Amino acid sequence: MTTELTQRQITSSVANRIEEMKGEGLLVAPNYSVSNALSSAYYALTNSNSGNLLGKCTQDSIYNALLDMVTQGLSPAKTQCYFIPYGNKVKLMRSYFGTMKVVKQL
Repeated sequence: MTTELTQRQITSSVANRIEEMKGEGLLVAPNYSVSNALSSAYYALTNSNSGNLLGKCTQDSIYNALLDMVTQGLSPAKTQCYFIPYGNKVKLMRSYFGTMKVVKQL
């Protein structure tokens, strides 16, 4: 088990990495608020049906799942993605609504 991350730790580290990736050429979807998506992701991770995933899963897997969410432009508040635990790791799974958003973006 890992120590539970705070919302500020999650949002700041992922937001910093996204800013670096923007400098490297990453395009974030127009009208996509990274901070709002990360806040709703924090809520989804702490209130999962499987319990508090922040305490059960590794920090690296949480970080990678959040980066995946932001790079795809998805929001858990709009049920476009879900965080699914596999042992001590968490993975981002895109829902039907998320797939439709990604396809429309292309």
